[in-house]
Amino acid sequence: MSKDRVPIPDDLAAKVMFASDRTCCVCRLERHKVQLHHIDGDPSNNAIDNVAVICLHCHSDAHTTGAFVRNLTPELIRLYNSSWRDIVRLRLRPPAEGAGKMELAAEAFLEASLDAHRWRVWFMSLAAPNLPGGKPGEFVDVWDVMAERWIPKYTKEAYSRFSPLFGDGLREVRGRFDRLIQLFPDVLPPDFRSLLVRANRQLEVEQSVYLQLPGLLGGVVPAQQCGPLFYERFVEVIRVLRDVARDADRRRESLTTTQ
Repeated sequence: MSKDRVPIPDDLAAKVMFASDRTCCVCRLERHKVQLHHIDGDPSNNAIDNVAVICLHCHSDAHTTGAFVRNLTPELIRLYNSSWRDIVRLRLRPPAEGAGKMELAAEAFLEASLDAHRWRVWFMSLAAPNLPGGKPGEFVDVWDVMAERWIPKYTKEAYSRFSPLFGDGLREVRGRFDRLIQLFPDVLPPDFRSLLVRANRQLEVEQSVYLQLPGLLGGVVPAQQCGPLFYERFVEVIRVLRDVARDADRRRESLTTTQ
């Protein structure tokens, strides 16, 4: 049974818009048309932490519920919303050093990790159901399970199924990494900025190769090499995003434990 929609009061809408700088909390693209979204799907729950500013594209993604296409869950939106509000709050304050700068850096590292994990969530939605797990202590984290157990075997159907992940998915991740570099030039350490730049370059290569596979596999490449070429694209993308996520998480944990 659907719940009755309760209009969002004007003063609350203004507070939500201000807290997000009238910018989508997910993609962070400025000057895009935005809407107010109830994170838990309950249109009667107008608690300020349950209302997020989302652009039309991300809003559509949030309401897509097909088994193999949904990749913007309420939990993920809640994380993006909280993180973006913290970033906006810090950006609106006068420039700060010390603890303020460390807090902003911690938010930037969280963003980098979330951007990598969002691609992973999309991968899992396409690869599901019944993904095999591992024994306790067998793998460091889910990234290693992905690389060892979850990569699909090559078929034309599998290629088509995962094409959006390598097309729109990697394009989105690369755009997010670029924005992090632009938003936090004085906050992110040089070596982490370099990591994001290298990741972008490698993801661009993997995206290009994957999207060219039909032509390569149409006669240029021997049939027995189809599987390895397809498999290696997943391995490389997982490796790149794993390195970014792990490094970002490690740096953020170091910052938050010292504050």
